[in-house]
Amino acid sequence: MPAALTEPLPADVIAAAQRGNTIEAIRLLRERTGMGLTEATAAVDAWCNGDAPVIQDLDRRGPGASGSMTALWIVVVVLCVGLGAYFFLPMFR
Repeated sequence: MPAALTEPLPADVIAAAQRGNTIEAIRLLRERTGMGLTEATAAVDAWCNGDAPVIQDLDRRGPGASGSMTALWIVVVVLCVGLGAYFFLPMFR
């Protein structure tokens, strides 16, 4: 797991939070960083409470890294098992 770093939030996220629109701030933070919903909510809430938000080291994560690859691998494995069963087990034909 990447080390947690304290980094400032992007300017548009801070502007949305200052307007009182926390949902927009969370959405923007997720778009900019690829964070999951839970960690983005915690970061925006921490900023709103005056604490320094803790953000994962984003250089190693990249956008969309919060689970999209896991879902892709599950689909690939299920597809391979299904095709293997169809071709190698006669009762599935």
